[in-house]
Amino acid sequence: MYKKGAGKELATALVDNKSVLRDKKKKYNDLMTRQTDLKSRIDTLKHSIAQDRDRALQSDTAHDPQLVTIPLSDETRAKIEQVRSLKAELKATTDQVQGVRSELEYAARVVDTCRERLVREFDAWFDNVFGGPDVAVAASVSVASVGRKVGSAGVAGGMPIVPMVDLDTLDPAEHMDYLQQQRIKGEDPASFAYYAALRKNARKVKGGGNAGVVASRGVGVRV
Repeated sequence: MYKKGAGKELATALVDNKSVLRDKKKKYNDLMTRQTDLKSRIDTLKHSIAQDRDRALQSDTAHDPQLVTIPLSDETRAKIEQVRSLKAELKATTDQVQGVRSELEYAARVVDTCRERLVREFDAWFDNVFGGPDVAVAASVSVASVGRKVGSAGVAGGMPIVPMVDLDTLDPAEHMDYLQQQRIKGEDPASFAYYAALRKNARKVKGGGNAGVVASRGVGVRV
């Protein structure tokens, strides 16, 4: 099978890069949660401080109510210091969020690049082993037109029902695709399934972007 032979290095690199991407996503989400929590705590403390000041202003009969500076309790001063400390922590967390976001975007790009290269090299290997681009194209999709004409497999008593294919109902191209797929599935079903899944994932993520690591030489860099 390709991913255990010629494509082992690239397949391993893709797995490693996806693992790094997952770690970056988790770190980013954790930081965003921390950032939100800090903002909430700061807002709560500010509201509490404002209430303390209002109460102090109302109860202070020895000073002019118009004065901005009013006596504050030790508890209120402690809250003010806590706000200052949380603001400093929030700034540091925000800086971390920006840095990890850049790493996350890079990791996503590395994963996409690695996957695209794996698809290209698998295409070349598949063509070489099974006989050319026409076969590879036939293998990259389920034969939808064939499926419509022969019906889909059902299940009876937990056992799959294999549809009977009337080859006379297929046009020449469909007939050839069907026979090629049957041959490939018989010779190397694992590679056939792997190829179809790989192409499906490549189409799904095409155009996306992914601080990452590529474990294999020539595939990427470790961050």
